[in-house]
Amino acid sequence: DLQNNIFKMQRLDFPLHSNVKKIQQISLNSLFDYKRHHRIVDNKMKVIEDEKSFELSYSFELSYLFNEITKSIWSEIESKEDANSFRRQLQSLHIKSLTTIYTNEFNKFPDDSQSLAGLHLKEIYKKINSILENEEVKLDNYNKAHLLKIIDLINNIFEIN
Repeated sequence: DLQNNIFKMQRLDFPLHSNVKKIQQISLNSLFDYKRHHRIVDNKMKVIEDEKSFELSYSFELSYLFNEITKSIWSEIESKEDANSFRRQLQSLHIKSLTTIYTNEFNKFPDDSQSLAGLHLKEIYKKINSILENEEVKLDNYNKAHLLKIIDLINNIFEIN
């Protein structure tokens, strides 16, 4: 390189984890958008009105959204397997998203979203604790450190001792 451009580059290789993290964050931001949550809550009430007129209809509910996202992101906890680096990254982003909803700093999320976020944080905490206390479950150092970090994050949210 005759103009020394190679020395101005941040990395010589492709930033795979950084790019995947951006995609994961965009996806979680979309799923956990406060406007979307308000629409889901409002749609539930609209369906209830339809049911009164004897029309068979079902609505998508926040509890289903939270349950399915948590179940899919934390599937390694259920199977007691090690998560790869992309999955650990996604799990950390998930905890941050739930924290944002639970703390509701800007008062944007519906009360049900806050309650469900708190519930899922506590359920994740309990499942991680049971895995870490189970001597039969063998985790590699990456996963053990990751789960301990998640426990610390959740502890800070609820100030659990």
